[in-house]
Amino acid sequence: MKISADHYFSIGEQHLKQGKPCQDYAISGEFENLYFAIVSDGCSGGKNTDVGARFTALSAGAAIKNSWFLKRNAFNEKIAEEIDIEQNIIQRGTYRMLGLTEEDMLATCLYACFSDNSGFAHILGDGVLAWKSADGLIAMRRFDWADNAPMYPIYRENNFRAFTQFHGGNIEARKLTADEWIYAPNCGYEHVKTSELTIGDGIKGQIEVFSALCLEEQKIEFVAIFSDGITQVENMDWKDAVFEMLSFKNTAGAFAKRRAISFLKNARDSGKRPMDDLAYAVIRIDQEYAK
Repeated sequence: MKISADHYFSIGEQHLKQGKPCQDYAISGEFENLYFAIVSDGCSGGKNTDVGARFTALSAGAAIKNSWFLKRNAFNEKIAEEIDIEQNIIQRGTYRMLGLTEEDMLATCLYACFSDNSGFAHILGDGVLAWKSADGLIAMRRFDWADNAPMYPIYRENNFRAFTQFHGGNIEARKLTADEWIYAPNCGYEHVKTSELTIGDGIKGQIEVFSALCLEEQKIEFVAIFSDGITQVENMDWKDAVFEMLSFKNTAGAFAKRRAISFLKNARDSGKRPMDDLAYAVIRIDQEYAK
């Protein structure tokens, strides 16, 4: 099994017209035998969240590498829960030492990690998780918070009290929606289910584990994470946007970057402008025996 990772992020029409910076950020890479992909989406209502998104993504990368350094074994849900992204972001007040405030740090964090034979994705905030198999089947999960007020990892600094109060004060209140769809060639889209999750579920984050058996049986080739900008392409259903971003024609080198640039150009040329900033990162899994 060969694994690689790539990413891309781009400013949306709204921020471009307003003269604001892109507030989404994505990174991917390799560390020893670990491959990771990370996306962060800064809140438009915050302050310097373009910086906060980068800080969040880079801090998440450091936490992932540190966990891998200590564990060095196959990923599972327990290991996913032990990677303390929030603590790494707020530890020792590092962001404050840089002159940043909590309002600058209002940014989501979505990431995926894979080793030789397994991996997982973790959603902290809102956005989309998708994976594609060798036969063209695509599973998509869209996560949306009520009142467009997602959980940001920085809220850990005050134990999520203000965040929970904003959503009514009851941690068991169902404020996070997970909408699941499947695309199958020659059949199109099929709705799987819509789940209403609690604030507590959202704080913990949604974890999808890809075991070695799962990867082999489903012949999974790509696992992708998107900021919620993928759901805000003008005159385009979000599922179609995900489908297009996973329609790779060439998987060598910067495969995700090329696909995103082509998609965004074609979308704009056909009057389907990306209104919000957009970021995505992809893990590619090359399973020769599964083809």
